[in-house]
Amino acid sequence: MSLTAGIAPARTVSKAINQPELDYKLAWRWLLPVLEGRTVLAHGWDDAETQYLQSVLRFTLVTRAQDAVACLVNCEAQQWIEPLPDSIQFCLLLGPGKAVNRYSKALSGFSARRDYGLLPAHTPRIVVPLSSGSAARAGLRLHRPGKVAARLGVQLASLLTFLGSFHLLTSKKIAFLARDNGAVMGSLRQITNLAQAEDFALYLGSTAMERKIVALPIGGQTTACIAKPTDIGLGRATLRREATAISALRARGMGGWMPDL
Repeated sequence: MSLTAGIAPARTVSKAINQPELDYKLAWRWLLPVLEGRTVLAHGWDDAETQYLQSVLRFTLVTRAQDAVACLVNCEAQQWIEPLPDSIQFCLLLGPGKAVNRYSKALSGFSARRDYGLLPAHTPRIVVPLSSGSAARAGLRLHRPGKVAARLGVQLASLLTFLGSFHLLTSKKIAFLARDNGAVMGSLRQITNLAQAEDFALYLGSTAMERKIVALPIGGQTTACIAKPTDIGLGRATLRREATAISALRARGMGGWMPDL
């Protein structure tokens, strides 16, 4: 089976996003649904994080819940937000697993939910779907740490999913809540060949200026493929060079060893 490497189309974004540290820290945003042009309430983020999210996702920031259709909540914040009105169709909760679960229990009316673990919790390198054991194991395969202890931890977490335990994957997590199932699906599904994916795992890359992430589609009718989206200018240039090199090698008869683009 061939591997298809997809490069996400460039988005028109502000120069403010050429900040690799913030891009890395908030790379889970690729799992969000399309928020461009929508009204969003952001709670618990510092000014730099809020500005970054607004710049790259191109939403309209509001300060009152009744004016928003989506809500992004950092659960590490000390204070809880006001009750969410029915106008909010989508809510993201991010933070320690126990805090995310506590906050989600305080919300009502959201019939669809997707949970993801961020590992390792202190400096996440991967985002792992928690919808099933097989999905979690697929995501864990994206992480190959150099230290023996860390590799053993990944292997143990993978083995525990066979027993239905996700305990080692939820120290830090994300929960996406929506009024209907369609609203919780991420914008990655807009990329060619990924529209039928049931879920995604993410490898978050590094903080280098040419950074990009790896998105692995899971389930559905997708072929064996990955996508490499980026909003960083140098990252897009790196991907174009990769695509040029792959095309050149395929033209020389080495297509059997190269992924399709």
